[in-house]
Amino acid sequence: MNARHLLPLIGLIILTALSSCHHTPQEKPTRIIVSGQVLNFEDSSTVFTYDPYQFLGTTQKIDVHFEPGGFFHLEMESDVPLKGFFSFGRVPKTYHFDIVQVDGRDSSLSVESADFRMVYLWLEPGDSLAMTLDAADIAETITFSGTGAVNNRFINLEANRFDDYKHRYLGNYYHYTFRQPNDFKRVINLLREEKMTFLANFPEQDQLSAALKKVYQSNYETESVRKKLSYPGTHQGFNDGRAAVLPTDYYAFLDSLPKPEAIGPLGTGYYYYLNSVWRRKFSLESDSTSSSDDFYNFILNNIPERVGYEFLAYALPRDFRKALYDRFDSDCPYPDIAVVVKEKYHSMEGMLEGSPAPEVTLENADGQPVTLQELRGTFVYIDFWATWCAPCIKEIPFLQEVEKRYHGKNIRFVSISFDKEADREKWHNYIIDNDLKGTQLIAGQEAHDQLSETFHIDLIPRFILLDPDGRVVHANAPRPSSPGLIELLRKVGI
Repeated sequence: MNARHLLPLIGLIILTALSSCHHTPQEKPTRIIVSGQVLNFEDSSTVFTYDPYQFLGTTQKIDVHFEPGGFFHLEMESDVPLKGFFSFGRVPKTYHFDIVQVDGRDSSLSVESADFRMVYLWLEPGDSLAMTLDAADIAETITFSGTGAVNNRFINLEANRFDDYKHRYLGNYYHYTFRQPNDFKRVINLLREEKMTFLANFPEQDQLSAALKKVYQSNYETESVRKKLSYPGTHQGFNDGRAAVLPTDYYAFLDSLPKPEAIGPLGTGYYYYLNSVWRRKFSLESDSTSSSDDFYNFILNNIPERVGYEFLAYALPRDFRKALYDRFDSDCPYPDIAVVVKEKYHSMEGMLEGSPAPEVTLENADGQPVTLQELRGTFVYIDFWATWCAPCIKEIPFLQEVEKRYHGKNIRFVSISFDKEADREKWHNYIIDNDLKGTQLIAGQEAHDQLSETFHIDLIPRFILLDPDGRVVHANAPRPSSPGLIELLRKVGI
């Protein structure tokens, strides 16, 4: 994994939001100031992580340094609202709480976990916010003053109310595991209404910003829908593969959902909500042979076209293919969207089909140099992995099975390790001890950086298919454990 997004700054911190990432940017973003004091926090700095509510906005991180006494000062510039958080560490904690079980019995639980010491901020252009707290007891000591104080009191009270351990236990495990379909939907609807009531009855509700209220109302609705959609698979996973029997009208709630809105002002989570909803709708109305492009056409035919193109733009990072990217060429019906997309993803164009793989030099287990160019002549399926990466290790048995299946055919299987130089011996011993087949290579720092930049490798494992000329066939190829890999290889004639 590459850590590229940290912006370590000393003293005064100024971040200029890129105006090109918003449909109608102002000429000059507005300053936002956050200052205050944090007591009983031993570290000299922490990170402020935030998301801008704008089209194709991406998560940003800023190092925030503390002066003696825990004082800090942070300045940013933005023409859109931002939501972020500070983390002040975690400490072990035992949680005691009561729940009502499915059969109606009261039950008490004690769970060993951790107290994640978090503070959340909602910031709007022009805010000048002051914050004080004791990191040892945030909920009881945090205070806000200045512009934006009411917004920030609300989001922290809301988090304390609905993101406590009890709600996480119920919402992430208990309800999915033990409730049957209609009962699950009932408790999810009750929670949505409880949250809506909390917002409506907030004492200073009339002072909350319109943007914040719209985002939170949307979040409550979309969270409810996404939970209902995830219930069948999650219930089955928590019950040793035993599926719940869904009523024939289980998905009827999809028919009454509101018309999709612009994604940017509602945050990236709204894209994931739309993706969940419309993939389910598509699966209910199409056959199993439908392609990704069929799905995108379905989207454009069934939701407001402009929102549809925004949706396609958000889909690009996980499906960066020429057929999708080309929809934002000069004939795109929304040139303003196309401009943002091309600027946002220009650096990823090396991943498009037909792009040449970078000319990098790697090393084999004997320490001999090997270039990707030397591997031309057959298709090449590349597995980027490392010995420290558990998901990578999990894929190895599946990769070995695929290698056996295609032995002697027009394809070479290449594993490129991203282990650090200090772990070279560990990598070498691992491939010997586990009798790994295929072509085993390791990337030095220069090759690692070039491959990561060209193919935007932020997480491993990552799999790429090249053609016999060393050009990209698929820069996000299916994993060996996915049936989609066999289908991809069949399509290219292997």
